[in-house]
Amino acid sequence: MVVVAVGDAQPSGAVPPPAAAAPAPPAGDGAQEGVDDLPIAVAWDAPGECPGVEALKAEFRRVAGHVPPPAERLSAQVTVRRGPGRAWLLTLATKTGTRVGERRLAGSDCAELMRAAALILGLMINPKAGFVETAPPPAPPPLPPPPTAVPDDRFAAGADLQFGRGAQPAVAPGVGVRFAIAAAAFSAELRASFWTSRSTASSSDAAAGGTFRFFDVGAAGCGRAWRRRGISPALCVGAALAHLQASGYGVSNPGEASAWWPAAFAEASLRERITRRNAVRLAAQAVIPAGNPTFDLAGVGHVFQPASIWLRVGVGWELHF
Repeated sequence: MVVVAVGDAQPSGAVPPPAAAAPAPPAGDGAQEGVDDLPIAVAWDAPGECPGVEALKAEFRRVAGHVPPPAERLSAQVTVRRGPGRAWLLTLATKTGTRVGERRLAGSDCAELMRAAALILGLMINPKAGFVETAPPPAPPPLPPPPTAVPDDRFAAGADLQFGRGAQPAVAPGVGVRFAIAAAAFSAELRASFWTSRSTASSSDAAAGGTFRFFDVGAAGCGRAWRRRGISPALCVGAALAHLQASGYGVSNPGEASAWWPAAFAEASLRERITRRNAVRLAAQAVIPAGNPTFDLAGVGHVFQPASIWLRVGVGWELHF
């Protein structure tokens, strides 16, 4: 009788039987092994229609970030099954040390349930899971310094080339000078105009007549609009004192005469700044004299009388300071 001992011993000369192969685990409905390289042991059991364990791993890493393994051993069993209709049901059983828990989720998309399970698992080891930290926005560039306030120029001086008619016979060219002091949109001006001489014959004797030399001085008050802009209109009103001197010719004793008389005037002008301190100016003026002296030649008769309205135009330059 041959006796075979049960254990490690084998009969002398006996050939040990081949080791039996380990039985394969039953092929579940898409069951997969736990994920060993994650900081939490996860078993994922889902149908083939659902994402696999690699998708779960990738989503877990995305939401949890890089964190060290937890102090207590964590494990989870995730099971996904078909529900009624088109629904999917997910059961998440978790274990932390000796504590166990379970969550149930339902949805119409298995991939969405997988992402929800990955987020829950991520929150177990990282409370900030799912929050993408972005770098703070760069600090805005420093604001440019405010422009230096340019004070209004209080004073201005100018000169004009003028053409006038009415104060002398025919059109006469002249030169005007001005000085102004301003306060905001208003200014006060002192003015003077000097005109070239003009001659005219007597209506009674074409060979006799007079030569007339004219100037005036005055003061005005002005108001200006848009004074800070490049182009700025203004309106002035003022009073002037006019002087006309006449010298006769064509007679044996021509003689000389002169007259002073007041006048009022109104002026419209347009100024364009070329630089902060320099500007060009265009002006039109109407003058109404208070009285019209008459100039006659003795023995000849009437020679000239200024008109009741004088008209002037001018173009000039201004310096502001």
